[in-house]
Amino acid sequence: MRRWSSNLDHVDPHIKDLVDALAALCISKPGDVAAAAIEMHAKSPCILYLASSSDIASPLESHFQILWRSLRQVAPVTSSTSPSLESPATDFAAAVYDFSWAIFHERFAPDFADYFVDRFIPQVTVTTIDIIKDDERRDLQRIGNLFDTLRKAITCSKPANGDMKSIVSALSLLSTTLQPYLDDFEDDSLIHQCCNIAFHRPIQALLDIARSTATRSMFTQPLRVVQIPSTRLPFRVDMRDNYVMSLWKEHKGMESFREDLDAQWNQCIIDNMQCMLDTHKKDVTNISTDGGMILSALTRPHSACALLAYLANLADASPYPYIGLSCEHPCYACYAFFSAYNRADPKLPFYIQSPRYQFYIPLLSLHSPITISTT
Repeated sequence: MRRWSSNLDHVDPHIKDLVDALAALCISKPGDVAAAAIEMHAKSPCILYLASSSDIASPLESHFQILWRSLRQVAPVTSSTSPSLESPATDFAAAVYDFSWAIFHERFAPDFADYFVDRFIPQVTVTTIDIIKDDERRDLQRIGNLFDTLRKAITCSKPANGDMKSIVSALSLLSTTLQPYLDDFEDDSLIHQCCNIAFHRPIQALLDIARSTATRSMFTQPLRVVQIPSTRLPFRVDMRDNYVMSLWKEHKGMESFREDLDAQWNQCIIDNMQCMLDTHKKDVTNISTDGGMILSALTRPHSACALLAYLANLADASPYPYIGLSCEHPCYACYAFFSAYNRADPKLPFYIQSPRYQFYIPLLSLHSPITISTT
């Protein structure tokens, strides 16, 4: 299986941190993915280019204007572990959670919080009583108390502003308490999951940029948001074509007989697609001829590719050559598209993070006619 790695030497690390954080704060509901790029010039408005997978136009303009104003008010001082509930930093974080509450509520699953408070903390405290240090035991108890407070405060309904600020303060303290222990655990460990449920990392990245005397000038100019229109394109592919099968084989790293690949392809891809289409009451037909499997639908380019195509065709655009994603890593197809674009020696090259794990078929719209048939 081919492994790609990004060359981000051309990208200012401060710009990368800024764009990655802004992209992470673009999404307002579960399942959305967004891509972002930024253009900055002295004495000119900062332009934030955004592309989103959402079908519904989100109020991104007003959302980012609120965030931008809060960041401009953040004092250039060293951050504190517990900012005042009335500070610009707290206002900024509260605005983030107000916009993305549906996503945060889904991440903060009650079962997860209950397990952490009622089972994990007591179990760890008891089993390590002879080896754990006093300060570590206090941290564990604090983490358990914070989770207990949060699971009672976080409900499906968006909280009022005062309650939101209290939740933000508790989340900030939770992340600060967990931070010293992260390096001792794997990325998929429970302690990392606790940190990842919140938007602490992008929030802290933007606050650090706003507080730093070296980078806070990024927020001195007003902001203009440009949303890339969602584009739908006709998509048609034979899911049993030899070329598609070879992609599947390369991605899975399999050396096997064609019959075995067929069986795995049917089980892992085609059967799942048919279940999805049946669930959404789409027309699924099977016409027996030579065994081909045609998938036909309206599709959207992934957000990163849609943004790249838009910027490449915008004559007067000169953003920084980096596109950030709310999901952090692109799929292999998007990365291959970026690589092919840059190899063509364009006037405006663009760079993106390396892909991780998966190759995605272009996003299918559940609101448009989709048929699977054999021809």
